[in-house]
Amino acid sequence: MENILKIVLSLFLRLVAKLSPTLAANLAWSFFCKPRIRNKELSQSEKDLLQQAQQFFINSGEYQIAVYQWQTAKNPDTAKTVLCAHGWAGHALNFSYIIQRLLADGFNVLAFDGPAHGNSSGKQTNLLHNTQALLEISDHLHPIDALIGHSFGSMTNALAIDLTRNTEQLGKVNEIVLIAGPNRLAGIFASFIQAMQLPNIILEIFHQKLQSIANRSIDSMTTKNFLQNFHGQTLIIHDYKDRVIPHSEAEAVATHPGTRLFSTTGNGHGRILIADAVLEEISNFLSSGDIY
Repeated sequence: MENILKIVLSLFLRLVAKLSPTLAANLAWSFFCKPRIRNKELSQSEKDLLQQAQQFFINSGEYQIAVYQWQTAKNPDTAKTVLCAHGWAGHALNFSYIIQRLLADGFNVLAFDGPAHGNSSGKQTNLLHNTQALLEISDHLHPIDALIGHSFGSMTNALAIDLTRNTEQLGKVNEIVLIAGPNRLAGIFASFIQAMQLPNIILEIFHQKLQSIANRSIDSMTTKNFLQNFHGQTLIIHDYKDRVIPHSEAEAVATHPGTRLFSTTGNGHGRILIADAVLEEISNFLSSGDIY
């Protein structure tokens, strides 16, 4: 059914584009910014983990953001805090395996449902909204010692580091883990336009829209650029067979100093969050504070 709706929408937008490229771009943008979330019942382990969390909401612009906080049983008052940002159409408990491992390792953990995701409010969102939500959380629950992001959440973390480079807001963050994340935002736009078979004028309008919102060029909006002033340690984790975000995106980011690329095979874009080797790699990295 979803594929049929996509085909119908593609045909409709192409027809509109012949009459008004701007109108077609606005409609396409609205569709692009609306996460298509499949309601899937939580597993028993996810339900158990949710019951252990302190749950509350914070304001972030027009959104009410659902936040989840866990404290380790190992000296929680002095433990470091890790903040997790999920991917597009995901939710905080996508990190359930990672959260359980972090708690066992002696970390406190924060996670949140991004705008228009999970239990947070909203119908549409974008990278800037998601990043603002992360920054609001860090304002309320500082200090944050490390960041973990998956997919869209990886770029969110990188942009948050860039936006706070001249402040102390995320000043204690010295380790970042980026899992299955993109490098070029322009590449995500191009993939969407290509998948919808829309004319290039729509892509150009997309670029103009984002440049107006972000007040920076589309070519500068890359994870690698966002991290250029980050002097801590970065662990990048990506699967060679990721069909959503190509491994080459990780390779591009991994050229940044202080970065290590850990590649897997056969975990794809989602299963990578539960792979034993990935959990072990994250544990070693955050526990040692070194990319060894």
